[in-house]
Parts: sequence; C-alpha cells; structure tokens
Amino acid sequence: MGRRRARRIIKKAKKVIPRLFRCPNCDRVTLSVTVDKDKNMAKVFCSSCKIYFEMDLSDFPLYEPVDIYGYFVDLFNEGEIEVETLTKSEAR
Repeated sequence: MGRRRARRIIKKAKKVIPRLFRCPNCDRVTLSVTVDKDKNMAKVFCSSCKIYFEMDLSDFPLYEPVDIYGYFVDLFNEGEIEVETLTKSEAR
C-alpha cells in the first residue's frame, strides 16, 4: 500500500517596483525618479543623456515613482514640457 503523495507548494514571486526606468529621450534604462514628500517635489534625472526635470506635487495626488514616471513620459511625448540638460558638474 502506498501513501498519498505530498502536495507541492508553489511560491509566487513578488512584483517589485523598478528603481530605474526607460528614458524617452535616449531609450536606455537609466532614468531615476526621486520623490521628496516633505517639499512636495519630484526630480526626474537620466544618467545617460543628462536630462533633468522637476515637478511640484502639490496638486498631483499620486506620490509613487512609477506614477510620476508615467506622467513625465506623457508630458515629454506630447511636447508640453521643456527638460534641462545638465552638465557634468551640475549632475553631481
């Protein structure tokens, strides 16, 4: 007589929010979003092509970097914003 086969437990991987995003300007995964909730400011910076954008979060209800990245890409593709290009000394 055999015994019952043990049930296998399948572990599902947790989805992780990325820290780096794809830059709409240079198409590399080097765009970072920094959120400062105390000052209600968000900074978007690409370390490859050195584009830089700051936005005020006072009337923006979502504070997650993913949401700010999506909003930034929409504005960038529509041409509604002007992004700055930082030099090497300003980037640090």
